[in-house]
Amino acid sequence: MRAYLGLPLYGWDRLLSPEPLLEEIRLQEAPRPLVPKLTPDELNRLRERLLPRAEAPTAPITLEDFQRVQLKVVTIRHAERVPQADKLLKLLIQADDGEHTVVSGIAQHYEPEALIGQQAVWVANLAPRKLRGITSEGMLLFAQGEGGQLVRILPEKPVPPGSPVQ
Repeated sequence: MRAYLGLPLYGWDRLLSPEPLLEEIRLQEAPRPLVPKLTPDELNRLRERLLPRAEAPTAPITLEDFQRVQLKVVTIRHAERVPQADKLLKLLIQADDGEHTVVSGIAQHYEPEALIGQQAVWVANLAPRKLRGITSEGMLLFAQGEGGQLVRILPEKPVPPGSPVQ
């Protein structure tokens, strides 16, 4: 602190009586803030960089891009909660090419037992991804309703598992 204030350093013997030291303390320069104050422009730039943005418009995709997405109707054969994950359900689905595992963040909206035997729309060619140590093979589609409630996308009538969505 003495060096910061531009005062000479003293040994321990001088520090036993602090009164003479107090007389010497005069600021050599105006104190500087430890953290610089941000201008309104700097604060706005920081907010833009760090805070999540409102839904920004996405660039349009081409018809060819959309045609690459394989949507199929599947039947949910089994559903269970993922341990130590409040939002995740592990679903076993039946498609035309066999059974697949999908991990979905719908546990706050659906009870596992209510989904068994139900149909849903599956993104079949999504790259596999590990969630909580479980490989998820695709994604089921849901619409977001009022109050953030998720609503399963499903066909009007039952169709065979693996039926393409066009």
